Amino acid sequence: MKYKPTIKEELQALCYDENIYLGDIDTSLITDMSRLFDCSHRRDFSGIENWDVSNVEDMSHMFEASSFNQPIDSWNVSKCKNMLGMFHYSAFNQPIDSWDVGNVESMRDMFCGSLFNQPLSSWDVSKVEDMQRMFAYALFNQPLNSWDVSGCKNMSEMFYSSPFNHPLDSWNVSNVEDMSYMFCDSLFDYSLESWDVSKVKTMKMMFRNSPFNHPLSSWDVGCVEDMDYMFAYTFFTHSLSSWNLDKVQKYKTMFCRAKGLVGAWGRGESKKKWKLIAKYQKQSLITPTKPSIQKPSSHLYHPKDKEELLKLICNKNIHLGDIDTSLITDMSGLFCGVSRDDFSGIESWDVSNVVNMRDMFARTSFNHPIDSWDVSNVKDMSYMFCDSSFNQPLDLWDVGKVESMERMFMESVFNHPINSWNVSNVKDMSCMFYCSSFNQPLDLWDVGEVWSMEGMFEGSDFNQPIDSWNVSNVRYMEYMFANSSFNQPLFSWKICPMVQNSYMFLDTPYTYPLNHLVPKGYTLISLIDDCPHSYPFDFASYPKIYTPKTKSVLKLIIKDKSIPLYAIDVSGVKDMSYLFAECGRQDWEFCGIESWDMSGVENVEGMFEGCEYSQVEKFFEIKGIQRK
Repeated sequence: MKYKPTIKEELQALCYDENIYLGDIDTSLITDMSRLFDCSHRRDFSGIENWDVSNVEDMSHMFEASSFNQPIDSWNVSKCKNMLGMFHYSAFNQPIDSWDVGNVESMRDMFCGSLFNQPLSSWDVSKVEDMQRMFAYALFNQPLNSWDVSGCKNMSEMFYSSPFNHPLDSWNVSNVEDMSYMFCDSLFDYSLESWDVSKVKTMKMMFRNSPFNHPLSSWDVGCVEDMDYMFAYTFFTHSLSSWNLDKVQKYKTMFCRAKGLVGAWGRGESKKKWKLIAKYQKQSLITPTKPSIQKPSSHLYHPKDKEELLKLICNKNIHLGDIDTSLITDMSGLFCGVSRDDFSGIESWDVSNVVNMRDMFARTSFNHPIDSWDVSNVKDMSYMFCDSSFNQPLDLWDVGKVESMERMFMESVFNHPINSWNVSNVKDMSCMFYCSSFNQPLDLWDVGEVWSMEGMFEGSDFNQPIDSWNVSNVRYMEYMFANSSFNQPLFSWKICPMVQNSYMFLDTPYTYPLNHLVPKGYTLISLIDDCPHSYPFDFASYPKIYTPKTKSVLKLIIKDKSIPLYAIDVSGVKDMSYLFAECGRQDWEFCGIESWDMSGVENVEGMFEGCEYSQVEKFFEIKGIQRK
């Protein structure tokens, strides 16, 4: 062996050098390989199959988002305890069923979003406590019924949006506390009645939009507190009358848009909750019908097109309820610029043939209930409530044909639930909630067809989880959360390589890692700010991923400009002389260096020599370093 690193940082530096053959590295002394290839551009992994990993305890995020697909089934991983995100969004698809994973405690995100689809039934996972998102968004569909999962506590999102469909009835899930989203949007459809779920506290969206339809009457759900959307959008038809809902706090949306009807189940407090669940389900299934207007024929108006309708609504003496709108297909800009204050009767309008509602209530004082409208044929809702006073429920609308919601609620006060909307055909959501008061959950939205989210939440109050969104087709994300209140993790997002997302988080309180959102050819600062030294983030609070102990290792790390400087712990480095000399970095590419702990540095001679960094003097002043 040519090389024998003693710590991860030394090994990482070797791995970053693509001229070094991985088979020439003796890794027998390494105990930590976490994020080893993070931000690496290496394509040749040959020789890695010969690595001695027998002492490695941490392999978390080791091959995350990489093209790695080398056979490593011969590895001895018996001492490894952490495999969190090991193959997260990677191309890896090689057999590893021979691995001894008996000491692993976390497999969270291990194969999330990956191409992996190999047998794992022989694995000993008895010590694994966390399996959250383990196979979410992945291609995995192999038998797992032989697994001993008795030690697992978290199975949230385990098979979220996956093709997995094998029996799991032998699993001992008696210690699991979180099953939220477990089979959500998956293909799973096998019996689970034998499961002991007595310790589970949340089943939120557990089977949402899945084909699952098997009896669960034997389940003890006495500890469950959250059942929101548990069977939403399903065909579940079995009785749950034996379930005790006394401790459940979130439950009304349990059968939202589900086809199987809820019965008069339960007793006491549970019975009351089942009634509310049934009521909400019934409401969610309502398809608005054409209203029958009980008016004398002499008082009815029958406009044939938008021009005739516009003349009628401009006449303030005409009651809107007297107008038959059943022939109208275009209502774009209908009330825009119209000085009408009385909108009573509009709730009875028949809009079932309307295709275009663009600008309909833009810049108006309109605030009338229209939740019963049949908007199932509308394709364009752009600017519809832009800069309006509208703030009424719309959750029952069928927006399944809408293609554009551009600036729909821009600068509006609208703030009602619309999580149940089917937005699967929407392509443009740019500036949809720009500078609005909207702050409601949207995690159920299918945004797979959206190509523009530019400025979607810019300047808004929005701060809800949307980690479940599939944004792989979005091409425009510039200013998406700029100047907003948004601060939620987006770890599951897989962006399009060609996405344009400059200033995505400009002036936001965002405190989560962003590396995975940086498009190829760009740097992290492009997501954050257009001003090189007006950073909105507290970089010191970010986790330190790299911990070099020598200048040579540090120099290799900073050579890769895609690695954010704030992610480097330099507290162990004493010599930084000529560190950035002639490095070619632009001024803004020093973003995050102010978070460096320079207290142990003894030599800074020529540290920024030949650089374009304009804050050199200020940097040394803040760090209290006296230069000779």
